[in-house]
Amino acid sequence: MARSRSAASVGAEWTVRALVEHPSDSDKFNRMVTTRTILFDVDGVLIDSYHANPRARPNWDEEFLDGHGIDPARFSAEFIYGTFLHDVLPGRRLLIEALEDELPKFGYAGSAEVIARHWISGDAKVNSALLEFIAGLDGGFQLFLATNQDQMRADWIWNELGFQACFRDIFHAARFGAVKPTKEYFDAIACILGPQSVPPLLIDDSLSVVEGARQYGWDVIHYTEIEDVTQNPVFSAAPVISSRR
Repeated sequence: MARSRSAASVGAEWTVRALVEHPSDSDKFNRMVTTRTILFDVDGVLIDSYHANPRARPNWDEEFLDGHGIDPARFSAEFIYGTFLHDVLPGRRLLIEALEDELPKFGYAGSAEVIARHWISGDAKVNSALLEFIAGLDGGFQLFLATNQDQMRADWIWNELGFQACFRDIFHAARFGAVKPTKEYFDAIACILGPQSVPPLLIDDSLSVVEGARQYGWDVIHYTEIEDVTQNPVFSAAPVISSRR
């Protein structure tokens, strides 16, 4: 099936790509790490979506699901916090396959692709102010995404939203078969990163993830607002260049 692109996805991709340029010096990624490694969470940090704080979560899905005859509360309880959390997120099942198997029990006989695409694109309000700040940082950092995502949404964030233009790699749960904040998840990233001159810094809005990363030996920032990053000494002491090139 051809992959359609919603207006939301196109607009969000333009937002990211307009703020950053793809690095032209590919050798930087392969040489011995001498710069600071920074890992950004996605939801609740770079995208205003599934925040750790339930009161901050946008209710983008209720009207859409209702319109397709799906009870949003039941879908959330049985699919999102059931099948998705336990099987799809850690990569045991693909999202489309899981939806195809389970949507009929919610009374939906349409395309699973329609539900998946709306879910992914509707949950994608980019934090453009933070991305602009990140794009203006000088070359003293190696930037990565560290996020609990299934494979489909991770691909969409990386390719269609255009986050590949700003970050070097996306470390997502389905890729490793492990979720934050498990040791297995952190081990997988540490293996890829290799030796670090200083501990990696993880920026996340979840207290449990922040504490897990801290216990693993990483530095952390608990993200609640943009000033947690922009006014942190790690960044405020760093050279900043204009993001308008």
